[in-house]
Amino acid sequence: MEFLLVRHGESYSNTDRVFSNTGWKHGLTARGLQQAEEASKALPGFFGQFTRIYSSPLRRAYETAEVMASDNGVEHRVLAELAEISVGQLEGRSDPDSWLIHNAVWNRWFRLGDTEARLPEGESLKQAVERFVCALSRLEEEEAGSKLVIVSHGGVMLGLLQGAVYDVPDFISRRGFISNCDMIRIVKEKGSYIYKGFKSIIP
Repeated sequence: MEFLLVRHGESYSNTDRVFSNTGWKHGLTARGLQQAEEASKALPGFFGQFTRIYSSPLRRAYETAEVMASDNGVEHRVLAELAEISVGQLEGRSDPDSWLIHNAVWNRWFRLGDTEARLPEGESLKQAVERFVCALSRLEEEEAGSKLVIVSHGGVMLGLLQGAVYDVPDFISRRGFISNCDMIRIVKEKGSYIYKGFKSIIP
């Protein structure tokens, strides 16, 4: 079973630096739409023929997946479990204090390895990765033998790579983020997720 993980294109939540991890807000910017189109063109060459696309229900991921599905003539389905890490009380905020709180927890997650740290009333990284893995496991049963594209979010994808995928290159961990429309191939072999490749559409 093979998956291609794709982060959504640039959204207004990125440019406005606002926490927007629930609801139907903050779709793609014009640049984000262009990124989605570039990633869509790169999909066949990087991943080959695939069965369908699944995405987070958040607008920025949904819109990215719609571009890719339309361009490649495949079905797009939504899975709630593919959403970004819940930021709890920070939802909708963009003030400097909110970013200080967020960055302190992010550092605990990705620099100190404290995956059980959480934002006020939000998820821990461990919880978010566990629900993401549960979604992948369900797809492995329902779509056995398929190649699937998963359009999701940088935080939960980075957590998955850090905690549940083998052979991830050091450069991904060192930089501590996943850029808009970065693509990462993983395969399930003998019960484990194995890293197989990375492609960025941003120069």
